[in-house]
Amino acid sequence: KQAHGSAPWAGIDPIVTSAQIINNIQTIVSRSMPLTRQAAVVTVGVINGGVRNNIIPEEVTMQGTIRALDEEMRQLIFKRLKTVVQNTAESNGATAELTINKGYPITYNDP
Repeated sequence: KQAHGSAPWAGIDPIVTSAQIINNIQTIVSRSMPLTRQAAVVTVGVINGGVRNNIIPEEVTMQGTIRALDEEMRQLIFKRLKTVVQNTAESNGATAELTINKGYPITYNDP
């Protein structure tokens, strides 16, 4: 919910919510994945939100990548990502829409 920066209590701040989501998803790999089996990474590379420095925007969009060589780990990351994003947004009174483009299956090279 958009609001003036001088009255943040009148809105729901998606900038703060997105910052918390980014922070919280970093624990998915470090605390939920069996990293002794395979490596995995979750990266947020794009954040867009706001058009003025004194206005809390209506929404923020984020884009990132999920990399894992183990398909079971990849599926667990998808599941945990949904939970973390939804719960973090909800804890701020916000809503979140998560779209996961699963891309292509893992490619293995065997020279």
